[in-house]
Amino acid sequence: MVGEGCAGRILTNQYGFSNFNILTTKLKKNKEPDRNENYYDRWFVIQAVDDDKSLSKISPFAVDKALKCAVETVKSIKCLRNEDLLVEVGSASQSRSLNKINNLAGCLVTASPHRNLNTCKGVIRCRALIDCPKDEILEELKSQGVTDIYYILT
Repeated sequence: MVGEGCAGRILTNQYGFSNFNILTTKLKKNKEPDRNENYYDRWFVIQAVDDDKSLSKISPFAVDKALKCAVETVKSIKCLRNEDLLVEVGSASQSRSLNKINNLAGCLVTASPHRNLNTCKGVIRCRALIDCPKDEILEELKSQGVTDIYYILT
């Protein structure tokens, strides 16, 4: 596995080779519900729409109850420095529900996937892939959640 909490597994020794060609891949959780259920956005940022009604001014108990009503029990809720909420979900259905939320304890909010926490990067070393086109590699690894590939030239 590329790293704990990453989007999926990448076989580094698929053809029995290693330490030759280096490819960098960027893995991203799936945003499309019709693809694999293993890939979904796990981290969301919830922001208040109005600057007058900050989420930090709402009772943490009210926020917890509102999130439980909307998406059931989530893994974690943290308050960020800018008074937004960072929410970690545990399932694809919770991810879809949280993505649609627009009201939290009487406060208008927007929920969006976190830009960095839903991705991870990994490295593939494989001599057999040295002559494969980038598009073909990307298409074959798409089922594992790979969204982009970069060649490292030395």
